[in-house]
Amino acid sequence: MIYRSPVIYRPFLYVGLLILVVFPSFSLVDASTDVKLYPVADCYISSSRKNDNFGGLKYLSISRIQGQFSEETVAFIQFDLPNVTLNNQIRRVSVNLHTNGQLSSAAEIGMSYFFGESWNEERLTWSNKPLYEAPSNYYTVTQGDSWYVFTIDNVGSFQTRLLNAQKVGDSKLTVVLSPSLRSTVGPIFFSSRDQIDSLKTYQSYLSIQFDAPSQSEISCTVASSTTLGRPITVSGYVQPSISTEVTLNFFSPDGRTMEKKISSNPGGFYFDSFSPDTVGRWYVQASWKEGSNHDGVLSPKVVFDVVELTTKSFLNVKVFDREGNRIEGASVLSLNQPESQTVLASLSNSEGVSTFSNILSGNYTFEVKKPGYNNATLRISVNPGKTISQSIQLIRLVASIKLVTTNTKGVSLSGVILKSIEQPDGQLSLSGSTSSLGSVVFSDVKPGNYTFEASRSGLKTTTVSLSLSYGKSSEKIINLESEIAPLGPNGFQI
Repeated sequence: MIYRSPVIYRPFLYVGLLILVVFPSFSLVDASTDVKLYPVADCYISSSRKNDNFGGLKYLSISRIQGQFSEETVAFIQFDLPNVTLNNQIRRVSVNLHTNGQLSSAAEIGMSYFFGESWNEERLTWSNKPLYEAPSNYYTVTQGDSWYVFTIDNVGSFQTRLLNAQKVGDSKLTVVLSPSLRSTVGPIFFSSRDQIDSLKTYQSYLSIQFDAPSQSEISCTVASSTTLGRPITVSGYVQPSISTEVTLNFFSPDGRTMEKKISSNPGGFYFDSFSPDTVGRWYVQASWKEGSNHDGVLSPKVVFDVVELTTKSFLNVKVFDREGNRIEGASVLSLNQPESQTVLASLSNSEGVSTFSNILSGNYTFEVKKPGYNNATLRISVNPGKTISQSIQLIRLVASIKLVTTNTKGVSLSGVILKSIEQPDGQLSLSGSTSSLGSVVFSDVKPGNYTFEASRSGLKTTTVSLSLSYGKSSEKIINLESEIAPLGPNGFQI
């Protein structure tokens, strides 16, 4: 940059430049076309005349003068923007300005921007100028009477900031043009919106360019057939891959049309479950209405047949123990079953059998259980129209009781008679005599509450109670006291 004499440019020391450009509001953008917006307001301000307003002039001046008569002018450009959505993909944003007169040397001008309406063209001065960011880009102006394009580089960030501003009702964009801090600048004059009519073509403008609408596609797939009463799944993709509304039209054999609206996920995938109510040939077609970044599109019609469920299956589950005895009252419950088949549940009858009629063919997993037995799992594959019989064995959970008899000194007592005087329903009375080790064991007994009586000649009869659980063993020690013999006529024990 060439230094310029402050004396030569003294008349401009009082001209600080702030340019503000405002554009008329627009409705929703048609993203298939570019937008060209003209200013509705512009103005400049001067650091040497802090309280003066320069709105309404035919030019906009930018300068930085250093030295005894230092001065700076800055330019703000404001646009009243159209309503942009996520579907409007902005490709390029630029401010186009025309220089007036001739330049004695090249100059650098910085550009930044912000959103919101925070100034007025008729009242703006250096003293009340709004806050703005430091320039993000610098552009070189080399000659007068020429057009210059100042481009916003990061359009992704610009669109994000614009969308956020629109959420809070800010549709104004202010572009700030300021002289470089690295050297003397200008003054440089740009045509304002207040030019005489013959020069109106030189006023600045904002250009927003959008990507062309994407080529739209939609697919639709469905199984070739289903049985009446069973749902069928329809799925597909939309392209471009976005979350959007998809319309499914189902055409029945009797001429009816049923419409369902569903949504695709962010990856563009959609699916829906539909239950046809009539036997015959059906069609389904997916559609995606036109949007701001895509054309409307229809999928081909896809055919599927609905047939009667004529083949019904039957299943018998037989439950028995390892001795081959049938088990009544065992619970038979399906944990997994074919799609559209309800859960199957039953108790085995007196023959140990659970019967399931008119069930769907496919793979089943059953849990079979009964108190006093281990739980078991049964996997069965049922063929269409067949009667399947499957057996499963439950193992009884064995319980046992061990009783140990001792005297008061802890010495084992043999020959003690032990007999249950109380036992669970269905359990026979238990009886036995202790061995030389002083113990007796009762095996394979029913769980529940027991009371035993222990007796032997010369010992006091004693009772003991215990509770027995499924598959558990219980051990009890019984202490027996000696009987005291009665005294004879001579005072001695008989």
